[in-house]
Amino acid sequence: MKFQDMRNNQENILASTVGQQMKQIGEAVNGYINIRYDKLSTLSNAAGTGTDPGPRTCSGSVCEINYQTLINEGLLPSTFIGVNANKSSYKILLRRGGISPNYVINGLITTTVPWSEGNKIRYDLLGKAMQTAGIDSGMTSSSSTASGY
Repeated sequence: MKFQDMRNNQENILASTVGQQMKQIGEAVNGYINIRYDKLSTLSNAAGTGTDPGPRTCSGSVCEINYQTLINEGLLPSTFIGVNANKSSYKILLRRGGISPNYVINGLITTTVPWSEGNKIRYDLLGKAMQTAGIDSGMTSSSSTASGY
């Protein structure tokens, strides 16, 4: 096997692992929205005590949680470290839309570090990770704006 083939195989495995991790955290966020819909629809903060373990911080129409919130709810294993195989942490935003009483809670999970090598974004590996993560995954070229359909 050539060195380049080994490197490609390693990169494919890494991309697949990152996709699996994103899918895992995405499924946990979906579960969290189901469990805490009442608190999210009223944009209630949670300090991490009592029956609502949090932490959850809400401002405007957006609530932010982190991976520890999902661990506290039992939706991720306690061994989850909040950093993917590409050494990027996650930011999880939950946005309330619609009108009362039928609010819709949309979740957005982003990684905090772009997947790049040198000055070039590795769209090939992002695409492979998205393939593994599934239909709800995507990418954006902006760190401040996300668009989707």
